[in-house]
Amino acid sequence: MTAPIRFEVKAGDVDAISSDLCIVYLVQDRKAAPGPAGAGAAERLGQVAREDRFDGRPGRTLLWHAAGDGWNSRRHLIVGLGPAEELTLDRYRRYLGRALVEADRLGASTVAVPLLQSG
Repeated sequence: MTAPIRFEVKAGDVDAISSDLCIVYLVQDRKAAPGPAGAGAAERLGQVAREDRFDGRPGRTLLWHAAGDGWNSRRHLIVGLGPAEELTLDRYRRYLGRALVEADRLGASTVAVPLLQSG
């Protein structure tokens, strides 16, 4: 049995939180970087997604191990949300649930989790 994951709610960019695993998401076929993340982190994570041909298809994930200084989380899990027009709260919950199962499988004790933002 794995240890429980600790949750803490904080306002701001998810990449500003120190954690074992940071979850960000990407809407399918958008050029925009994964969110919600600060500009620098979003740019780098967007580059990682493009390099690995990760396009944000629904339910797919991409794990990236952060390297170097300046990262508060040592790993980032990019979660595909699919096309924006097909995204519902139920689908978001399902994809985020799968990401949390993956966080548990990876042995993460702290996870920075984004909340769904409208707009």
